[in-house]
Amino acid sequence: MKKPIFAIAAMMVLSLAFFGCKGGGGDDTYAISGIVTLNGSGYEGITVTLSGDADDTATTDASGTFVFEDLPGGAYTVTPSLAGQTFSPEDRGVAIADADVTDQDFALDTYALSGQVSLNGEGYDDATLTLGGDADDTAASDASGNYSFTGLLNGTYTVTPAVIGQSLTPASLADIVVAGADSTGNDFALDTYAISGQVTNGLGAMEGIEVGLTGDLTDAAATDASGNYAFTGLLNGSYTITPVAAPQTFDPASSFVSVSYSDEENVDFAVPSMIWLVDINAAAATQDGYTWPTAFRHPQSGSDMAAPGEQVWVAQGSYASMDSLDSIMPVLVLDEGAAYYGGFTGTETSVDERDPAANPTVLDGLDFTEQIVVAADGSVLSGFVVTGANVPLDAAKAPVNAADVSDFTLIDCLVTGNTTATGGTLTGSSGLSISGSVQVVNSIFTSNTGKNGPIYVLRGNTEPVDIINTLIWGNNSWYGGGMVLGGTGRIRVLNSTIHDNYTTQGGEGVWIDQGGWQPEGDVEITNCIVYGDIGGYGGTPGETWTLPVVTYSNLQSLGAEYDALWSAPGDNNLFGWPDFIDAANQDYHLASNSQCIDAGNNDAVLASILTDVAGITRIMDGDGDLEATVDMGAYEFVPAE
Repeated sequence: MKKPIFAIAAMMVLSLAFFGCKGGGGDDTYAISGIVTLNGSGYEGITVTLSGDADDTATTDASGTFVFEDLPGGAYTVTPSLAGQTFSPEDRGVAIADADVTDQDFALDTYALSGQVSLNGEGYDDATLTLGGDADDTAASDASGNYSFTGLLNGTYTVTPAVIGQSLTPASLADIVVAGADSTGNDFALDTYAISGQVTNGLGAMEGIEVGLTGDLTDAAATDASGNYAFTGLLNGSYTITPVAAPQTFDPASSFVSVSYSDEENVDFAVPSMIWLVDINAAAATQDGYTWPTAFRHPQSGSDMAAPGEQVWVAQGSYASMDSLDSIMPVLVLDEGAAYYGGFTGTETSVDERDPAANPTVLDGLDFTEQIVVAADGSVLSGFVVTGANVPLDAAKAPVNAADVSDFTLIDCLVTGNTTATGGTLTGSSGLSISGSVQVVNSIFTSNTGKNGPIYVLRGNTEPVDIINTLIWGNNSWYGGGMVLGGTGRIRVLNSTIHDNYTTQGGEGVWIDQGGWQPEGDVEITNCIVYGDIGGYGGTPGETWTLPVVTYSNLQSLGAEYDALWSAPGDNNLFGWPDFIDAANQDYHLASNSQCIDAGNNDAVLASILTDVAGITRIMDGDGDLEATVDMGAYEFVPAE
């Protein structure tokens, strides 16, 4: 069946239309498209040039897309461009056959700008870096101090670091040019400052003193040979500087320092009054006497350094003369105005922490040295054992020689086991010789042997002497088993116990070396126990020797004539056995039935000395009559609770 003529004509029209649109017969067209990105995001405004079988230009839109349309099949080159920048790839060759070509993408080349923020050569964490110039951004330094700005186009940039309260060098880096490569080494350093000073004492620089830094930084330093210290590399901030050398006291104890964009100098410290430390067992190689580990090994070394008002602390141990072959050299020569304390273990920071009984500090003459201690004006000897002196004949020496001194104090000491030669004109003592103003407190004298008693106030003395809370027993002398009291100065013997001493010439208790052929003196014996006679030269009290004033004391009853010397009602003296706890074993504490309890005179107790020889508080109510009265003797009775 033949088709109608009009149908054939319609098909021809459709065929012509189809082949005309698709390029059939060489007239078909196509498109080339892609995206230009910066750091993964479309980049607007890039010029893209088409060359090859057709020439054209396009500009990327807001999404970075470009399109070339109505292109016949053929070979083309697509090239993006932006002034000063490069792309990857630089261009693309595109062949159109019979379809659109898509995904002809380009990426702007980018680079990194990096560096480090440091403090004292080490990376500094969490600084803020601000980028300016051809791009704006911020970054923070990491734990290593590193920072980086990435994805940067070629351009010129400025980087400015910031740390709150601090400054950095440089303050910023400008005109950093990124041109086809990463820019590295853009580094910054936090500005730092120093705190420095010197540590001194009365003699000058103190080397080796530890100085601590706390506050915005913790650190420690030690002073050099010139006493100088320094803390460097410090940020602006608040700090406290504290020198440490126990038991020394520094002025000031510490210093608060605010560092603000400059060094802080002359943060100085001084020890106004040194405590010189001595420990025969100290281990450190350094021996400067500043601390227990660096203590001197001999007390004379400390004494040689001590100035008036300073102290020398000596740890437990036995110390002999520094020259073992020289009998004349004393073990310790005191310095004027210095105080010497024994009884330490070698760790204490306060003199109150020592215990002389538990930690004996022995100055030992080894039965060779002629005198152990030579006193000085204003000096104090406390908490020592003085033993082993061997004083030769006719020597004006003694184990403790307080000759021509003013205000010497012997306190809490044990003087024992010393020997002086007998016969001749020996003027020294077997314990302590006194010529000057001296105070003996809370001390014990025992087992000393010689011509004159263990305490001897010399005939020429004109100064006051106090002997308080002192126990004197078991000594053996030609004169004055307990003590020999001479001179014209005022002598007070208070709350002391004198017992079980022996003499060949008299005065087992006390020998008065005054009156008759010697000038009269002024001797007061109060609140004491004197078991042994009170005697003097020639044997006639009040004629050949001066009768001392004895009150509120317990005396040995040696017959009516003797007892009558101190039996006036106002004397308030007692006679007979004082009832010690165990005199046979040298326990001279008062037994509960002793007549000496609460039998003393409170007015004779010095306000500055309110303990007995054992450190027990005076005054107590020992007899339970609700009235506290001081006891007689060196020990205060402690009633049972």
